[in-house]
Amino acid sequence: MNALFDRSFKKPEAPDQTTQFIYPSLVLLRTSTDNLTDNHRGYMIKWVIQGAAKNILSTQTFWQTRLDGKAMYPLNRNNRIVTRGTFGYTGTSNVATLPIALQFLTGGSQSIRGYTYQSLGPGRFLVVASAEYERRIYGKWFGAVFFDMGNSVNSLGGTTPFFTQMKKSVGVGILRETPVGPIQLSVAKALDSPGQPISLVFNFGPEL
Repeated sequence: MNALFDRSFKKPEAPDQTTQFIYPSLVLLRTSTDNLTDNHRGYMIKWVIQGAAKNILSTQTFWQTRLDGKAMYPLNRNNRIVTRGTFGYTGTSNVATLPIALQFLTGGSQSIRGYTYQSLGPGRFLVVASAEYERRIYGKWFGAVFFDMGNSVNSLGGTTPFFTQMKKSVGVGILRETPVGPIQLSVAKALDSPGQPISLVFNFGPEL
């Protein structure tokens, strides 16, 4: 059971708004890996479903589900591929009036790395996909190239084709394996926003 109290909403020329949500969450997680910290092969699948009902200790009715997956596959001792994906949906009368903690926002580390943190969205649907190729340079040092795609949008069909709504970015990076997971420093560039500057991204911790 989760409780959330939020006063972060403020419309132009209007007073602050206070929201209250108490809602149950179901989380299912499955992980398979060759090593809990120094991962080289494995996968992770996580499914979350949660919701609240208006007038039952909550300001607004909503339900939400999210599925996350990630996999590492070594091609050989010096080459490996890392993929990940996310799909989420929020059912509610108005996504924008949910607290920030319950809105689907994306961009930044572990999502679309060419865009700044949580700069995309909010929307009813969350779709993110990524593919990364890593090659050993020397010892525990690896070089990486990656492609990220996704967005948080209100519709996956209609007059706007699904693929055209997806924001895309590419990048390169270098990572160092450590006993508690890789340390990775990357630069990424958004492909759909010509004025978007190159992003510097830092990641640290187990892959799975």
